[in-house]
Amino acid sequence: MKRVQAREIAPVPPQAHAGWVWPGLGHLLTGDVVVGLATMTMVVWLALAAWVGGPRLGEITGLTGTRIALHGVVAVVVWIALAIACWTIAWQRTRPVVHD
Repeated sequence: MKRVQAREIAPVPPQAHAGWVWPGLGHLLTGDVVVGLATMTMVVWLALAAWVGGPRLGEITGLTGTRIALHGVVAVVVWIALAIACWTIAWQRTRPVVHD
C-alpha cells in the first residue's frame, strides 16, 4: 500500500487578504503586478457597468416592454458571473487547499 505524503501549503502573506476588498489588490501588494492591475481594471469596469446600467436594467433586458432582449439578459448574467468569480477567486487565493 502506498503511503500518501501530505503536502505543505505555503503561507499566504497578509497583504493577499486585501483582495477581499478589491480583487486584484492582493496580487498588486504581493508583487504580481500584471495580474493585479488586470483584475483591478476588470472590477472597475464591473462597477462602472453597474452604476451606468443599473437604473436602466429593465430597458436593457427588455423586461419593461413586450419582448425580452436576449443580448441584454446574457449581458446581465455574464456581469453577475464575473462579479461572483472575482470575489470567489480572491477568497480561494487566500484560503489555499491541498489537492491530493
